[in-house]
Amino acid sequence: MTQPIKYANIADIYDSYVQTTLDIPFLLDQVRGASSDILELMCGTGRISLPLIEAGARLSCVDKSPEMLAILERKLAQHGLSATVHPVDVCQLDLNKQFDRILLPFQSFAEILSQHEQRQALDRIHQHLSSNGRFICSLHNPKIRLKTVDGRLKLRAHPPLPDASGSLMLWTMETYDPDNKIVHGLQFIETYDPQGTMRAKRFMEIQFSVLEKETFEAMLNDAGFKTLALYGDYAYGDFQPMTSPFMIWVLARNS
Repeated sequence: MTQPIKYANIADIYDSYVQTTLDIPFLLDQVRGASSDILELMCGTGRISLPLIEAGARLSCVDKSPEMLAILERKLAQHGLSATVHPVDVCQLDLNKQFDRILLPFQSFAEILSQHEQRQALDRIHQHLSSNGRFICSLHNPKIRLKTVDGRLKLRAHPPLPDASGSLMLWTMETYDPDNKIVHGLQFIETYDPQGTMRAKRFMEIQFSVLEKETFEAMLNDAGFKTLALYGDYAYGDFQPMTSPFMIWVLARNS
């Protein structure tokens, strides 16, 4: 399974607590000047898709979750925007088309848990990248991300709900399996009315793989990619193994 996270359980409230815009200016910069359509993989509800389309990008959006794509399509209609939407597993990607830019943002590649499927996904992405194209893929830096994986229950977000209808609290608890290099976690999502009375509580299991730089780099090489740049943050800072929060790869085809 490339999406063990059951997004169907939280698609309707996902946008209420995933509101970061940290990566959007970087990605807008990366797609500027693209000569053909842009492919966004594991796009979810369109947190990144909509700003790209509003900036003039011709976007094809891929995600395995029909529930998340339904939210995206509703938002596109509400904003008078359009995109080509594909309910496809990235490991089975077969669009019979090549793209000048392929984006796999928000550390989502790590949701592909097995090395076999990770290699399969990279092979499929390579087939869809044009000869002069760029593939941008972001991952967490394990040395930083694992510092917060300690088995403790933590409050991650407490945003207001739309239309002053109350608030949401996101709690997470994560543990690390070093043998399989997978983080297992639980997310507890509580919604409250304006008076502070709990209306609903949901939970969702999450899993993601922990990919070291050297491991991912070897996989990229095997799949036929070459590294053009590796940044450690969205301000184009050089990747620093001990301090950078992210590994942001800018890749091209070797052949």
